[in-house]
Amino acid sequence: MKRVISGIILLLLAIFVIFIPNTIPLTCLVGLLAVWGLSELYKNVSLMGCKPIWWLGIATTIVFLVGSVFSHTYDLIMPELTEKIIPEINNTFSFYGFSYAIPNGDEMDVISLIPAIITLLIFLGFLVEFFRGERHPVKNIGATLFGTIYIGWLLSHIASLRIIDGTTTFFGHEIALGSALVMLMVVCTCATDTFAFFIGKRFGKHKISPKSSPNKTWEGSIGGWCACVIFGCLWGYAASLPMIHVIVISVICGVLSQLGDLTESSIKREIGIKDFSNVIPGHGGVLDRIDSMLFTAPFIYYYVITFMSMLN
Repeated sequence: MKRVISGIILLLLAIFVIFIPNTIPLTCLVGLLAVWGLSELYKNVSLMGCKPIWWLGIATTIVFLVGSVFSHTYDLIMPELTEKIIPEINNTFSFYGFSYAIPNGDEMDVISLIPAIITLLIFLGFLVEFFRGERHPVKNIGATLFGTIYIGWLLSHIASLRIIDGTTTFFGHEIALGSALVMLMVVCTCATDTFAFFIGKRFGKHKISPKSSPNKTWEGSIGGWCACVIFGCLWGYAASLPMIHVIVISVICGVLSQLGDLTESSIKREIGIKDFSNVIPGHGGVLDRIDSMLFTAPFIYYYVITFMSMLN
């Protein structure tokens, strides 16, 4: 019951934030989840003797999030979005003659400096490791960067998905295309997780991976996959999304969602823990809740921008 109540509260909060016209609340929520999940990972890998550089991981995660929202790729994929958002960035962040936006004349382009910033953070990480009493650069920096890529980079695609330009209709009401796509990800992921859990507990007999995830069964997996396809298509129909794309996304997300869950289970098994924390009643930690989205969000984003002309 705690799992169900917590899930309903989280879903209602997600729906509220996703459909706010401004993209900033969702971006901030994604940033909060990324930093919290990263902190849970760093805290638990410390049990294995690793000493992640927390400030490096958090800083790199923030850079990933900012870069995912204000990447140059939008200028290539969606020029209309660039024309709309760049003036807002200039007006907001212009300071002493420097403009934090796409280059124009003598303006400074901080976006193009993001790779250099990440490189600098890596160099600083090695510098910190050099001055430590016990140096384990492979283990410590490896854990640090793994966390930023696994959580920070993958989760940042939710913000990228939300900022995609365009509109669609939900039973006659116009909504942002980005909101509809993020909601499609949430519906597919939650349907897979929920039905895989309950069907697996009721009918599950054949284990998928007894060592890394003994509670997951093939019966639950198939039930979760079917639920993903059904509920994904229902949302796609309600949001007036092209059904051929919705079907493809739902079918693949039903697999990726469970792969993300199994991946996190393998990490927990290696560390020797059941959950990353107990902050969410019935679910465990933040990372226990968002593990499936780490795989589904990037897939949907790259699928959408690859077939943008078809969606339009």
